[in-house]
Amino acid sequence: MKLTELLTNPRFTRKIFRGVVLVLLIAIAVIFGLFNSQQLFAVFNTLTSVFFPFFLGICIAFVLNVILKMYEEHIFAPLNRKNFKIWNRCRRMVCICLSYLTVFAALTAVIFFVIPELIDSLSQFFENVPTYFRSAETWITQQLERLNVDPKQIDLLQIDWSTVISQASQMATDFMGNLYTTTVAVASSVANGMFSLVMSMIFSVYMLSKKEHLIRGVRRILFAFLPAHRARRVVEIGAITNRIFSGFVAGQLTESLILGCLCYVGMSIIQLPYALLISTLVCVFSLIPLLGAYLGVISGALILLLATPWGSFPWDSLWFVIFLLLLQQFEGNVIYPRVVGTSIGLPGIWVLLAVVVCSGLMGIPGILIGIPTTSVLYALFTQSVKRRLEKRHITDEQLDEAVNVEELLGRPAGGPLTGIKESRKRKKRARLAKLLEKTQNTLHKPESSEPSQENEPDTPEDTDSPGEEEDEPKEKNP
Repeated sequence: MKLTELLTNPRFTRKIFRGVVLVLLIAIAVIFGLFNSQQLFAVFNTLTSVFFPFFLGICIAFVLNVILKMYEEHIFAPLNRKNFKIWNRCRRMVCICLSYLTVFAALTAVIFFVIPELIDSLSQFFENVPTYFRSAETWITQQLERLNVDPKQIDLLQIDWSTVISQASQMATDFMGNLYTTTVAVASSVANGMFSLVMSMIFSVYMLSKKEHLIRGVRRILFAFLPAHRARRVVEIGAITNRIFSGFVAGQLTESLILGCLCYVGMSIIQLPYALLISTLVCVFSLIPLLGAYLGVISGALILLLATPWGSFPWDSLWFVIFLLLLQQFEGNVIYPRVVGTSIGLPGIWVLLAVVVCSGLMGIPGILIGIPTTSVLYALFTQSVKRRLEKRHITDEQLDEAVNVEELLGRPAGGPLTGIKESRKRKKRARLAKLLEKTQNTLHKPESSEPSQENEPDTPEDTDSPGEEEDEPKEKNP
């Protein structure tokens, strides 16, 4: 098709016009954003605060959907096979209620079993604080006396507890003066948080009960406003994303529950204190990939260290650190690959990269979102690479074909060790050539009727070309 025909084609000119308008709009939007960044951030924060309950409801519904599917597809599978009409009508709401009850039961167990142990640990620590200070003061005094420091200077280092207590009382009084303002601010924040939580729960209940209708509505919109192949591709990407995120959430919950139970059993066998409290913290922190292991070790060792009397070695903290490190090795090599590794299908190097990058951008929420997002991108990129290789008819044999570097370079490839080896080979070949030449001279000697003459000394040419043979044997002089 000629250029004049393309320019006169209305379809081609329409595409050109749309592309130019799109580029101009993008350029105008970028320039406007650069010159009005503060206003845009303010509008973004306002929209985020307004739609926060809706986004939180989506997150709650997505997490609870894992528990909902467990009830619908596994626990109540016998009732589903019997196909009761009453059960088919009320199955979804019953499973939603049981899902919420499961979450509330877990939170209640944490409140009634873990919080008392945490309060007990903190109260014991605060009771031992004066003892810690007195022991520290005695130790410092002894060290100063051992170093022959002036007693007057030692007296200056003694702590006047009455002054410390009076200053603390004065600070508490000043704080109580501003208690009203602080209480009002905290109460308003708690009220806003409770309102957002209640609205999020309402959104999540509606999404879980009508999830099939919502998915069908989104598909109708996609196929109505996009070409069929593009809409189908968007649906495929959505299905892959849902599969990977659901598998990641289910795998993390299962893995953290297993790790918490194993930690509690192990601490009970070793007879370490605060087993339930520390196991719960380890279970919660293990929801955070990679970073949660270190948080669990630090929190558990700190709690056991606070319960250790002054002057005694913290054996409980040491045994806990050793036990948890061994347990995490078992979890990382046995449990995690079988529970979480297969659910996201992401190699370890990409998991580490996602954790480092997303934690630097968004913190802990970035870690929780970044790993499945990276897994989705990895899956899509892998599909694209496979499709392009099949289109170009590239086989595995071509990909695994070795490259002959020596032939490309025209010389042996390698480092200095390779050069030393080649030099040794050349010297060995030269010695063998000399030995072969002497052997040939010895064999030809009896056939000669003329008196032998002395051999001439070897020349460099003989050494460089050891494979050449002489036509007549050398004669030796008597």
